[in-house]
Amino acid sequence: MPIEPGIHYDADRQTWYFYGQIDRHEQYEIPGAIVDLARVRYWFVNEESMRVVWVALGMQITYGREHGYLTRGPWINTTHAQRWASLDSIVRVSVSSHGIYESPTVSEDGVDWSTCLEQFSCQIASSFDQQHLDLTNRFIETGRAPGWYPWGFLFWYVDVFVGDFIRMIRGEDEIREPVVMIERIQTLKHWEWR
Repeated sequence: MPIEPGIHYDADRQTWYFYGQIDRHEQYEIPGAIVDLARVRYWFVNEESMRVVWVALGMQITYGREHGYLTRGPWINTTHAQRWASLDSIVRVSVSSHGIYESPTVSEDGVDWSTCLEQFSCQIASSFDQQHLDLTNRFIETGRAPGWYPWGFLFWYVDVFVGDFIRMIRGEDEIREPVVMIERIQTLKHWEWR
């Protein structure tokens, strides 16, 4: 099945999602943390063109009671994130009421981060979203996002797929299952950890 361009809502899973391709990595230092970011190119249906949105892959927390790496995908640290979600990777970026790392209320109307309660990763996502003037809901409604990460990035979950993004959009290639953890763990033996 080819991927559907644009941003979509899955009512059964209470999930907003889109597909894209990573074309750049950056690290963004903020007080108490370093955020690992990926710039994701996605198909903007309204203009029939490619646009970009910055997405957090995770963050190294360096203050307070929560030390360590807060991941937004199936990786464990910065090096692992950049190698797993490497340049040109096909990704599905999603936010869900039933997600592993967040528990906002997700509906056709958008995302309500105020229901995060005490889950740390959800509170962080809510904080970033408020700081960037409700970027999640603006992105869902308009398909537009700031082109530069200090102006805003999504703190959604990231799955990595195998395939050719442009061919998928054209319907010439199909989505292949997300890259599974076992395959990636086997390749870790050959990677240098820093």
